[in-house]
Amino acid sequence: MAMATHKPRNAQCTRQPRSAIKHAATAMPQSMPKSTATSEWLTSALGSAPPPTSDAQTAARAALASLAFPTSRDEEWRFTDVSQLEDAPLTVPLTPSTTSTDDVLASATFEGAHRVVLVDGRFDANLSTPLDEMMSSLPSGSYVGTLASAPESLADLRDAYDSLASAPPVTEPLTRGVPEPGAVQPPPPKPTDVFRLLNTAFATPEDTFCVYLPAGTKSEATIHIVHVSTAFAGASAVSASFARVLLVLGEGAKLDVAEELVCCDENADAAVLAVPVLEAALAPRAKLHHAVYQRFGRTSSSGGGYESSGGNTYCLKSTIVSQAEESVYDETDVSTGAHVGRNTVTVLQRGPRTATGLRSFTLASAPSQTLDVHTSAILSYPEGTTSQLHKCIVGNASAKGVFDGNVQVLREAQRTDAQQLTRTLLLEPRATIHAKPNLQIVADDVSCTHGCTISDLDDTSMFYLQSRGISREAAREQLVLSFGLEVVEKMRPSDQSDGDAWKDLVSRVTADVRTAVS
Repeated sequence: MAMATHKPRNAQCTRQPRSAIKHAATAMPQSMPKSTATSEWLTSALGSAPPPTSDAQTAARAALASLAFPTSRDEEWRFTDVSQLEDAPLTVPLTPSTTSTDDVLASATFEGAHRVVLVDGRFDANLSTPLDEMMSSLPSGSYVGTLASAPESLADLRDAYDSLASAPPVTEPLTRGVPEPGAVQPPPPKPTDVFRLLNTAFATPEDTFCVYLPAGTKSEATIHIVHVSTAFAGASAVSASFARVLLVLGEGAKLDVAEELVCCDENADAAVLAVPVLEAALAPRAKLHHAVYQRFGRTSSSGGGYESSGGNTYCLKSTIVSQAEESVYDETDVSTGAHVGRNTVTVLQRGPRTATGLRSFTLASAPSQTLDVHTSAILSYPEGTTSQLHKCIVGNASAKGVFDGNVQVLREAQRTDAQQLTRTLLLEPRATIHAKPNLQIVADDVSCTHGCTISDLDDTSMFYLQSRGISREAAREQLVLSFGLEVVEKMRPSDQSDGDAWKDLVSRVTADVRTAVS
């Protein structure tokens, strides 16, 4: 097979009145001007950061001191506007929040799972499953708790934290693999990583929640991590939280994790910023199933209504995964909330025959809402596989979807199989999607494909359903719901039955999506 390189392209599509879709595909500009001045907002934010307690925190602070706040001039933030955050200073909680979390936790149910609650980025033992109970149900040698409280014998935890916190930026080109701890240091971070660097600077070992499984073990119970953000600072500042989760799986270990991101938005005028980071290190033949449900600023249908909060909620999540030989990482994320929501996933395949599955579904139905998915899969060893499916529904005239999926197949990654597909439904006039599926291939023995489709509801399908006596409104709801449920159903692990505990989460997400599109 001849060597092939797929250069990035940007597909921008805005639905015009009368369902006529104007599709313009343009090559990305060769260079874009960027501000080099250090952001006053970032400087002020660093002033409230805790003293560094690790090399990663020291490096993050040094990098932030020379970076500018991301703007539309930065390619990675070209379509995702976070400039309103600079209008008010950033504030982090100095004491535990007094805001009631009863309502959001009552709607974040997951029967049979171990619940871990992080309020404004900090582990809350009173709202979580007792640590002793979790430890007793996990295999011998496992650990759950903060990084600061981890036994000294678990050096793997600290090594994984140092390695992943210093992982290369999403857009950084690589020549061969990824440096191991103690080897050549990764290149300096780019402005695209500002918020992930802020998390590293703020999240201390006391704030980093860890799950460790030793080699050859399996957790029978799912770990359900609930991120709760509150408007503790009121309207005078940006209420910011920096939750950090670290998962380390030994050789052949298996773990199922579900993350849920919610917000207690009692003050509609208050700006809330959540920057959660999850890092995972998978040893050879380990398997991690990871589901994410971001309903930031929304009320679950099970809690009595499905309403969008004001336009001041920001959820900028990052996931960084390191996969060793023959390990499996399977991730499904669903995003419906936040005024600006962004999920950045970076997967580093650090061994041969690794398998990565990425699926995402975003539903932008609120006025001026932006939901963004950025992914990067770096394949640097032979016989790796990666499969990615992204689906987006834009259901409001002023809402916007963004997808930037980047797969790098390096020269040594021969016999690689990489598949990527993004599909979008634009349901309203002026609804907009910016999609950029991107394959960068320098190996010559690969099977790689990518595709992008953007459309309205299919008239033939609508006619078929209506001809069977189904109303136009019901037909529309059924088609839209089935479009998204292809991804939602994958939140459940493939080896679980329909009657398992995951049905609680999947049914709740399905009900929320159904209410939103009706």
